[in-house]
Amino acid sequence: ASSGIGKSIAYRLIKKYGCTVYAIARNEEKLEKCKSDLGELSEKYIVFPMDVSKKDSWQSLADSLKSENVDVDILINCAGVLPEFKEFKNVSIEDFEKTININFMSQVYGTYSILPLILEGGAIVNVSSSSALCPFSLVSAYTASKSASMHFTTAIAQELKSISVSAVM
Repeated sequence: ASSGIGKSIAYRLIKKYGCTVYAIARNEEKLEKCKSDLGELSEKYIVFPMDVSKKDSWQSLADSLKSENVDVDILINCAGVLPEFKEFKNVSIEDFEKTININFMSQVYGTYSILPLILEGGAIVNVSSSSALCPFSLVSAYTASKSASMHFTTAIAQELKSISVSAVM
């Protein structure tokens, strides 16, 4: 929630709807800047620096929310990276894994950890990409991660009946 789509969503939820947002990103300095930029609304932007690609980070967030008796209305999984465009044969396995872990596994970890805290009638929104529908070359890890996101979202939407689950492309 410190840049791009996540920051825009967080600001809109706070400014237009008066929501409290648990703002998640790796860079605490950027999160604090976003909080400061909100001025008098800054108390609605709760900074929670963490690495979304790590399962333990999500469990720490869930534990923190439980201990504070926080009810979750909506989980928006929108962390993402678009790696450098290059042929698959020139992509390191570490870079491939990083993209998969940030773009897809973070959604799995987030959903798994936060789902027990989501109120009935709440929602999960996973940000995917049109590349899940129309793959393009030179970013195979990105395309794979967003395809996995789309299909994961579709599958859990069929399973979870008390909350709304959707993907944004």
